[in-house]
Amino acid sequence: MIKTVNHPEEDLRLLHELSIGSISAFNTLYDKYWAYIYNLAYKRLQDISLAKDTTQDIFLKLWQQREHLKVENLQAYLYVCTRNQVIKLMEKENKYCSIPVLLDQFRTSGDKTDGRIREKEFMAAYKKLLRELTPSQQNIYRLRYLEDLSTDIIAKQLHISRKTVQNQLAYCRHKLKETLLLIILYCFLIAYK
Repeated sequence: MIKTVNHPEEDLRLLHELSIGSISAFNTLYDKYWAYIYNLAYKRLQDISLAKDTTQDIFLKLWQQREHLKVENLQAYLYVCTRNQVIKLMEKENKYCSIPVLLDQFRTSGDKTDGRIREKEFMAAYKKLLRELTPSQQNIYRLRYLEDLSTDIIAKQLHISRKTVQNQLAYCRHKLKETLLLIILYCFLIAYK
C-alpha cells in the first residue's frame, strides 16, 4: 500500500484554500491522497471499479462539503470517510450481513422451528452481551446503532469528546463481533449437521 506523507500544517492550509473554492488546492489534495484512498477502498472491496468509484465519491464529498469542513487531521478524516463509504457500499451490494438479515436466514434455513430456536438463542446471547457493557457503553451503543446518531451528536449530547465516543464504539463492536461470530458459527453448524 502506498503510504501518504502526512503534513498536517500543509493539509490545513490546503483545506482553508479549498473552503474558499480553490481548485488548485483541491487538485493538490487529489494528487496527494488519491492513491491512499483508492488503496484503502480496494483492500476492502477487492474490485478495481468499485474502489475507483469510492475514491471519486470521497473527493466529490470533499468538494461539496468544503465550506463546512472542520478537520484537524485530513488523512484520518479521509480514512474514516473511506471506511464508511465502503461499509455503505457493501450493505448496498449485500456483501455485509446485518443482524436483521442474519435473523431472517435463521428463520428460513432448515426447519422453521429450528430457525426460530436459533434466532431466540442468538438474540438472547446478543442481549446478554449488551448487558455486559457498562451503562455508558450501552447508552453510546444505543444512540449510535439504534437511534442512528452521529458520533459528533452523541459527544455533544453526553458532554464527552468525539474520540471517547469513537473509542467506546470500537470497544463495543470488537466485543460483540468476537462473541457473536462464535455464536453464528455454532448456529450454522447445528443447522447443517
